[in-house]
Amino acid sequence: MTDRSDTPAASVNILRRITMLAPVATLLARIRHRRSILIYRRGHLAAASGAITGPGRLSIGKRWDGQLAKATEVVVRRGGRLQVNDNFVLHRGGSIRIGPRGRLTLGSGYIADDFHLECLDSISIGHDVAIARCVTIMDTDHHSLTGARSCEGPVRIGDHVWIGAGVTIMKGVTIGDGAVVAARSVVTRDVAPGALVAGVPARYVRDVEWQV
Repeated sequence: MTDRSDTPAASVNILRRITMLAPVATLLARIRHRRSILIYRRGHLAAASGAITGPGRLSIGKRWDGQLAKATEVVVRRGGRLQVNDNFVLHRGGSIRIGPRGRLTLGSGYIADDFHLECLDSISIGHDVAIARCVTIMDTDHHSLTGARSCEGPVRIGDHVWIGAGVTIMKGVTIGDGAVVAARSVVTRDVAPGALVAGVPARYVRDVEWQV
């Protein structure tokens, strides 16, 4: 015999989630980009047709029960590309800006509240990635310094990476699979797979294994 005692509660939860969405924005995004996109209230997506590719689902501005909606924007300039390969969630209060030559690739996982991501060159985020709140990821300095290396450089974040709250990840950095970046760190150089790094600038602490 099937226990249906939880059916009303499940229906209420589904209805609550639906009411959190911006239905018109979600419908228009799905029609325009022919992709699975969920836009929550105060979420905003600005991208030309064809700018978003991949088989995955993108959620923009997600919030939990009891949280207030915050403005969350994803802007893809003409010529830029956003590829979503799996289920990826952008929580409330964040912004993503992809420039005309920018290429952003998202695997699976989430970025928590109040994030900022600036992509003028290339940023890729792998699968099973957990990124805490107030994280900044940039593949550009925007301005060059005399005698310095290029002001842009690709950022690559591997699979099963955990990035703590308040972290800043700078241009030209690769973070290996299974790595952990401690809260408030500034990552200016590559992080080896399975390593814990911490500090400003972030330095190797020890090898780790972590679970969600």
